[in-house]
Amino acid sequence: MNITKGRIPALLLVSALSLVALMGCASNGTQNGATNTGDVTASKDATKTMSLDLVKEWVGSGHAQVITFAAKEDGCKNCHDGMTFSETGGGFQPRMTSPAIDASAPAGAEPGSESPRDFVVATDCRACHTGAGAAIADRGAVDQIPSITTAEGGLGAVCMACHNGWHPAGKNADGELTAPHKSVQTDMLFGVNTVDPGAESTATQGDMESPHLKVDNTCVGCHLAGKDGPSHTFRVTSFTGCEAKDCHDTDMSQGIVAKEDYDGDGTKEKADVEIEGLSATLKTAIEAKSGTFVSKSGQVVFAGKTTPDQATYAAAYNYFFVQKDGSSGVHNMPFTVDLLSRSIRAVGGKAGSGSAGSTTTTP
Repeated sequence: MNITKGRIPALLLVSALSLVALMGCASNGTQNGATNTGDVTASKDATKTMSLDLVKEWVGSGHAQVITFAAKEDGCKNCHDGMTFSETGGGFQPRMTSPAIDASAPAGAEPGSESPRDFVVATDCRACHTGAGAAIADRGAVDQIPSITTAEGGLGAVCMACHNGWHPAGKNADGELTAPHKSVQTDMLFGVNTVDPGAESTATQGDMESPHLKVDNTCVGCHLAGKDGPSHTFRVTSFTGCEAKDCHDTDMSQGIVAKEDYDGDGTKEKADVEIEGLSATLKTAIEAKSGTFVSKSGQVVFAGKTTPDQATYAAAYNYFFVQKDGSSGVHNMPFTVDLLSRSIRAVGGKAGSGSAGSTTTTP
């Protein structure tokens, strides 16, 4: 897989200028109550330092990397190329027309011009803070996600525009059994777009929306929260939002102990460990029934390319759905426990004691 870095020099300038504006530098030489030259100079220096710190965080994040083949592919480029995203607002199918990315184009073609360009761009400041990204943030919602009429997320709607699977589960136009894309975080939050394994559940679709949808600005409220300002590592490093909402009564940095022994190993462990245990149980149960399986080129593929029955395909799809969400259940614990447990039972496995359609809203 060919991965290249985005264009950082231009980003440095855009980031610095954007943050200076956001920090509220006033035309009369005052800022945050400063009334003399020394205070203004110190404030500007602090803004510059903050700008560079945010850029350094971004450079170390996944958003600074470009998967080049996806950034040139029709549909895929709407999210994988930052400049195209700022024009289309994401989505597998373009929401607006965008200039083509052509490897044969002359070097130096102007971005956004009618001429094709010969380069791709990372998800940099401009992707989220200008154009369609800014419009989505202003609206606080995004459409065109399968099974979700309108995904409302405040500023987090910008994240939702790309961090979703963009196709329902099942067979594609060629009759191939699809696998979830590595971007199903929004689907996980809303508890949609998995495959019903057919095993009984006491939960309903309405019960399966994540309590984290109530977080102010959803994704942004957790993944950009820093102790001293916004964090652009996009990793959860501060739990002040959780504490402010009184959602959890324990030290979040130490993890949360699950309410029950979901994976059935005889020990009630941390929530993420319980989900990893359930996932391992599901994988073992699938392989005992139908052999090894992988997610490859957007498909669920079994050893020998055999065609699985519906329950086995559902179980495999749901296994990859949880893996590709990447949160070990944190994004939507009730839905994750229910989904994995039902999938295990559908292929003849046995899950733990607290996993039969739990409708609780905490781990």
